[in-house]
Amino acid sequence: MSIFCPRVINGNRGDLASRLGILAALEQLGIRDIDVSCRHDTDIASLRLRTLRHGPLVNLVPPPSGLHVLRTARSVIWTGGLDLQDDSSLVKLVHTLIVFSLYRLLRLKIYVLMQGAGPLDSRLGRLLTRHILNRVHTFVVRDSDSFRLLRSLNSRCRLIPGYDGIFVGDLRPEDASPEELQAIDRVCRRRTGGPLIGFNLRLWFHFTSDWIPYQFSRNRYLRRSTEKMAQLQAAAVRYLRLLRREIDAEILLISMYEPGVQPWEDDLGYLRRLKTEFPDDPAIRVVDIPLRMPAFTQFLSRLDLMVGMRLHSALVALRQGVPAINLNYTLKGRGILRDLGLGDCVIDVEQFMARPESALELTCRILDDPAARQRVHEAVGAAVRRNGEVLRQLAEQFPRKA
Repeated sequence: MSIFCPRVINGNRGDLASRLGILAALEQLGIRDIDVSCRHDTDIASLRLRTLRHGPLVNLVPPPSGLHVLRTARSVIWTGGLDLQDDSSLVKLVHTLIVFSLYRLLRLKIYVLMQGAGPLDSRLGRLLTRHILNRVHTFVVRDSDSFRLLRSLNSRCRLIPGYDGIFVGDLRPEDASPEELQAIDRVCRRRTGGPLIGFNLRLWFHFTSDWIPYQFSRNRYLRRSTEKMAQLQAAAVRYLRLLRREIDAEILLISMYEPGVQPWEDDLGYLRRLKTEFPDDPAIRVVDIPLRMPAFTQFLSRLDLMVGMRLHSALVALRQGVPAINLNYTLKGRGILRDLGLGDCVIDVEQFMARPESALELTCRILDDPAARQRVHEAVGAAVRRNGEVLRQLAEQFPRKA
């Protein structure tokens, strides 16, 4: 009687890190009878768990190996990420509802672990989410804003406050290969006397609450974002110039997607465009080397500061004890960092676009603060303890394998 972990994650380093942390924590608790649906075995590092590949329609139709697992499993764990929101497409909610309904028909208990929710601005989005929750046994919610939102839907689901899955278990930085460590050494080799700062930028302003997922209407969604993304990139160029001029920083432009896996979602194109504004400056470099999650974790630990628009670029850095700034583009970033006690390390993306100097001021304040790393250590420690306590209680309901 096993546990099935079926959520599809294709190259998104943030979701991979959250899942890895959760699975590592469960393994440490003796919960090893888990089948993980993943793109590649390396997605779960050195964990001693069984793996299988995704099926069609985002695993809506499992492959034969997945059908076998579903027939023998007792529980489903749905790990990390953000599926309960209606700002990108209502189809995503419909898909989740169908999948969860199928699991319940098979009498599987569904545990959603360390996931967030929102925005849910439409009446239909809230209704669909309530029906999804009514199929879930227990939902460990990663931040207080999501918790309040889900509680307001009055479902039958048991809701438990927690933190992101990055803040539990072990992201296995020691699993980085010698070749990956050599590549990291080359990328992180210092050329100036200034701080080493990671910077992440993502596509935004393209979402809308629509039936058609943006992946299937890319040109229309890209047109929607063009003007705002141009403003955002101009602000980023201004910020990078300030970093170089004012504090002699070295800047690594970092994508939160594995290279070549999901080009449409990848941040790399926008980061390369930023680099074209600094063609002769070796202190600003694009990082496009393939790194498995343990090596990526090891890589971020070398930074003095991470400045990320994608929330998980900041969270992975924090887990490694590195101070981070989140360029917040939706409700989740500000709430999650506030819950960690690091709410002053957030700048709204609109503020960043209007005045990039505000990001420089915050950057200097953090780098000049001798207690910054201690603050991170205490915040992360509290989150890890809370998540660990929650998982230990849930683990009593899961099957163990010797």
